[in-house]
Formats: sequence, structure tokens, C-alpha cells
Amino acid sequence: MDFFVGFWYNETMPRIPENIKKYFWEADRGKLDLAANSVYITKRLIELGRPEAIKWAWKNLSRNDWQVALRSRDVSSSTKNFWQSFLAQKND
Repeated sequence: MDFFVGFWYNETMPRIPENIKKYFWEADRGKLDLAANSVYITKRLIELGRPEAIKWAWKNLSRNDWQVALRSRDVSSSTKNFWQSFLAQKND
């Protein structure tokens, strides 16, 4: 049964593309797991990501990941202000 759980998990979770992994220079990229590290990934991409990274994050990370990341002390106030304004406009 463990095989099928692992197989299903690996097949359904989106993988982090190589062009996104460059934002995680200090992390072991082979162990970077989207499910386990989603908030960390979100924080890094909203702070440093170029448009292609933001587009990928928007498609692959949950709204909750974005909300938690924007409440984090690890994200600068200017980044928080930008994204909160952007997300408020998206909801209008």
C-alpha cells in the first residue's frame, strides 16, 4: 500500500521547474518539496521572483499559502503592501 500512496503523491503534485529552483540557492534542491515547503516557497517567490516565477506560484500554490506568506515577518513591508493591494484589486 505504501508504494501506491507514494506513487499517487508523486504523480499528482506539481514539480518545481528548474527555472524556479534558482531562487532556493541555499536549500537542497533535491529535497525541496512543494507540499511540505509551500509557505517557504511562496515567501521566497513573492519576495524575489521574476514574472515567470510569480506566474508559476499563482498557478501552483494555494491561496492559503499566499495569505500565510504575506503575514510572515520574513516578507518585507513593501512586498506585503504590493501584494495586498494587488490581491485586493483581483477580488473587486
